[in-house]
Amino acid sequence: MSRGGKQSKMRNEKGQFIRGSKPPEFEEKRRIGMLGHIISQETRNKIGEANKISLIGNRPWNKGLVGVQKSWNKGIKNGNKKRLELIKNKKYRKLHTWVESKKGKPKKCCFCKKETGRFHWANISGLYLDNLSDWMELCVSCHFKYDNQKRKNENSD
Repeated sequence: MSRGGKQSKMRNEKGQFIRGSKPPEFEEKRRIGMLGHIISQETRNKIGEANKISLIGNRPWNKGLVGVQKSWNKGIKNGNKKRLELIKNKKYRKLHTWVESKKGKPKKCCFCKKETGRFHWANISGLYLDNLSDWMELCVSCHFKYDNQKRKNENSD
């Protein structure tokens, strides 16, 4: 495709822009813009030394913390230690995946009878048994309320 009678090097034969191409005058403008910006070797060395000094005092915030877990995230004072143990053993996620593979995706809530929105498979007993009758379909809201009620009952005992 021609523009003003000249074939543009920035476009292909269909007139589409060629990625990464620059107009021919770009290099000349860049060269002219850099004129007078000559940096001596001495200045380059000073810049390099300054960069080295500024990097010495900067230490990454997580240096030496690989594998260290904060106490607030370990389950200390977190209540449901049984669930935390299941999560550590990866049994929790596997059970939910297994239930979904056997029963399919949940489509309605057993409590509020809602049929639109997001739904979860909720464990009834809290023991996370691999028994399909120990799971029920709940919407996110009812699942949250159900689990919180179960925790309150466990803590009051």
